[in-house]
Amino acid sequence: SKTTTRSLRMMKRQLLELQQNPLGASPLIYLLAYCHISRITFQLRPFVLDLYQSHLKTVDANARNNDTTAIPFKVGLHVRRGDSCGHRKSGYESKASKLDSPPQVSHNRKCYETDVYLRALRKIQRNLEKTKKNSDDDDDKVVDYQLVVYVATDHSSSLLQEIKEADPELYASTTWTYLQYARDIFDYLPHDLDPLAYFIESPENPNKGVLGESAVLDIHHLSHGVDAFVGHLGSRFGKLGWYQAVSVRNGFVPFYTVDGHSTCCDIDENCGTIMAGIAVMSMENCLALFYPHIDRFQNNQTRTDYWVDSIGATHRRLAAEAERVWRTNRQDPAGSGIANVQWTNLNVNAATWDYYNNNKKNTNTKQQTKRSTIIEEKEDDDEHEYFTDSEQCREFMEQDIPTSLPVLSSSSRRSSSTTTGGGGACDGYQGILHIRHGDTGGASGTVFFQFMIGQLLWAEQHNYKPWVHMNDVSQVVYDVQVHGNKGVNFTMLDGMKIGWARDPDEPLGYTFPGVPYKETDALQSKEFIIPGTGIWNHYFYPVSDFNPADDTNDASCRNKPLIAMDYLHVLPGLHSHAPWVPHPWRYWMPEYIQQPDIPMKIWLDDQRKRATTVVQKYIRFNPYLKQRALCAHPAATTNNNSEETTNDAPTLGMHIRHGDKFPSRERIQLEEFFPFAKAFIQAYPEGTIYLATDSALVYHQIQQSWTTGDDDSIGQQLRVVVQPNVQGLSRNDTAAFDLGVSKHRTNVEALTDILALSKCNYLLHGWSAMTEAVFFLNPKLIDNAIDLEMDWTLDITKELQDVAKLDYFKYLLLGGGEMTPLMRKLKLRLP
Repeated sequence: SKTTTRSLRMMKRQLLELQQNPLGASPLIYLLAYCHISRITFQLRPFVLDLYQSHLKTVDANARNNDTTAIPFKVGLHVRRGDSCGHRKSGYESKASKLDSPPQVSHNRKCYETDVYLRALRKIQRNLEKTKKNSDDDDDKVVDYQLVVYVATDHSSSLLQEIKEADPELYASTTWTYLQYARDIFDYLPHDLDPLAYFIESPENPNKGVLGESAVLDIHHLSHGVDAFVGHLGSRFGKLGWYQAVSVRNGFVPFYTVDGHSTCCDIDENCGTIMAGIAVMSMENCLALFYPHIDRFQNNQTRTDYWVDSIGATHRRLAAEAERVWRTNRQDPAGSGIANVQWTNLNVNAATWDYYNNNKKNTNTKQQTKRSTIIEEKEDDDEHEYFTDSEQCREFMEQDIPTSLPVLSSSSRRSSSTTTGGGGACDGYQGILHIRHGDTGGASGTVFFQFMIGQLLWAEQHNYKPWVHMNDVSQVVYDVQVHGNKGVNFTMLDGMKIGWARDPDEPLGYTFPGVPYKETDALQSKEFIIPGTGIWNHYFYPVSDFNPADDTNDASCRNKPLIAMDYLHVLPGLHSHAPWVPHPWRYWMPEYIQQPDIPMKIWLDDQRKRATTVVQKYIRFNPYLKQRALCAHPAATTNNNSEETTNDAPTLGMHIRHGDKFPSRERIQLEEFFPFAKAFIQAYPEGTIYLATDSALVYHQIQQSWTTGDDDSIGQQLRVVVQPNVQGLSRNDTAAFDLGVSKHRTNVEALTDILALSKCNYLLHGWSAMTEAVFFLNPKLIDNAIDLEMDWTLDITKELQDVAKLDYFKYLLLGGGEMTPLMRKLKLRLP
């Protein structure tokens, strides 16, 4: 097309300038080349352009005012509404966000009142009124500019009507051009009970096709705003519209962004925080969003604060780390420590554990890992009298959740003098591994289980005794009011760091924690001052008998090093790359770990069984959490001196996660659980369903629609129990930990549900770190669970899989029987 030919010609000219003078090319040349490439990739087919013309409507101010001499000043206006801010129709922001405002990613997006955009348009109009264009230096011939606004919005009502009512003068003096679609296509709500159930991407959204069409045409529409842009540069949609306009103009288009973002920072970055980095960035780095890399390569240091301080998001950190590793390997494949990264044993097979030795020359024997007695023996719970009496439980669950650290039993407070052989707590160990955090965004299931398992395994492999005392990096589980108190100080050796390792067959950046190494020639004695309560002991027993508060006079620990993992060791190192860590997710990992040829369920079941051995050895709930789980799920009773459950009738656990699950993952609708729940009650009329959910609406819907007694319900015999007095329940897509409820409380409530679900006989669930933790606690559920979200095989459609899963569930309930043909296609390893 003519447009493509023009863009290609202009891009060729700018790329030629870049080639001839790559270091001296102006920022504008880089910007234009980038935007022309963007526009060429966004070329629309003729029938789409015809469709655009058929929807195009104009309210012409010149025609109204009989003024045909004004020169159009074309402004692209992007007004973002719809699901971006949860379909809200009011309560929008009254002011534009500042540059240092938080990034607006999923669950944290804002919409702005119409007047926020109008203020920008009024400012442009005032400047136009002051600006006159002289033609041929003839002062008698003066031409005014005419404001022409190209409107793109997903607002579900008439935006132009709002503008007309809010500012009649501006409306009358401006030409407005827009795409005429029925506004109700942007009002795609399913029902009043759950006003956030549908997003544009929802499979159930009946308007998804026409919404995609209108979005493509709106981006093309914004490309006409070649003189200015007003809207959202914290939106990739808005960025693309601006890039198109820059290409059409073949010059810079001034912008007014309402959401505090510029083109130099990504949608998940805090622009104000990275201004210092932007100041030293070139235009090519700006367009490539290169900020996370700058200090890595120019100053040879790792900018972990970029991620820890929530400047950038996790997926960008993963990409930045992979890029850093790739560059390091390319420059120095042998791994001599370029960029201050200690590479250890890069040329061994990381899939085996043979290289986890002391790594000293002339060392012929490997020291055997010594276990502490505290993790070899179960806790002596004689001191704890558990109860399931309904009145006692009601009073117990209504009490305030304690915020102080629990007083541990005598067996939990074993000092180092009582360890095997009468030695010190650190005797026989290389030192202490301080486990101080998971990732920044994970909640209870992720931080307390997934990231613990990897660090505990590393401690075993390298013969370091683990000690969990967490800081505030894992911000979702950190409650400053509860966990920010106290602290501990002790003396140990400083100067050991954890290196990096990789499999030589996977050289593209899949690195993970390797062998410890000395940062300096000699370790130095240091008094460590560790703030806070450490989080862990509020909910669990300690993972070892190392207790700095009691071991201050223990010479066995004073003369050993304290070591800890950096953030990148934890994520992506342990989370995705380490071959010896059980993985609950199948992404961001090398193919030899991912094993794509193995069906997903079989792959996950193997991971879960490996994790179980670690969890059951180290992670033990304290008596308070055990009692809460018993009261929440009284159908599973527990003997005083045992954690074994005895169910009078089988129980079905259902974990229904709505809240923050969507749109990052599929939200499983309640009706998908119904046939399984009905099959369970038909098989066990005296059975009980334990419901764990983050939605305040789910339990209400079950009681309303599942107990009516008609053919499409279960009937009055349905018994559903939930954890009482839960405050962390969402009525929309807000995460439970973002509701303003104490994070300590949401930790307790989530962990109570995890432990209660683990006492069930069967489990229905979707993908969630919470349900993974349930499997780790009770491996019998691995073979007695149905994942309603996961594709178990690609051989049959999802609809047929749902039928096959129900057949399989009935097979489990009956304890066996004849397999259906669809069940065979699931390729299951039957229990």
